[in-house]
Amino acid sequence: MGIMDIVKKAATGATDEENRKNREKMREIFDGAVADGSAYKLLYCKAENYTDAVLVKVTMHSSYIVGCKESAPRTIAVVPIDADLTAVGEPYIFTKENGGISNANMMGYCSVSNPQYGFTLVPFDYQPGVNRGSKYTLSLRQTQEEIKEFKTFFKKGL
Repeated sequence: MGIMDIVKKAATGATDEENRKNREKMREIFDGAVADGSAYKLLYCKAENYTDAVLVKVTMHSSYIVGCKESAPRTIAVVPIDADLTAVGEPYIFTKENGGISNANMMGYCSVSNPQYGFTLVPFDYQPGVNRGSKYTLSLRQTQEEIKEFKTFFKKGL
């Protein structure tokens, strides 16, 4: 790792090589977990749930590969992963036919749910590698244009 890679990792949380490899790995995982996975546009999202009891503060970190498919039926697929892309959960598929609804709010969150499951997702642009929370986040950079496109999809609904 050269000096520019070290600087880029500290500033954006991912070197160019990490970014490329993690995007490829996300695509591989998603395509293996979701039928017709290559028809989806992907975005990495995270969620943090806070518990603030009197004596204990707990933060639960979650990571997801989220895919959106424009073609009929419009679909959102959420694949739980860990920040190292090694542990993969079963995909959750949301369509209008299975009662799915989606939304994006002014705070930057996207949500998707159906009668059985629901997720509140934070589209992820980058997290500096020197932040405390960076160890819970995939080393990845996503553009504001990618994030805007996903928020627009969520706002349109399924």
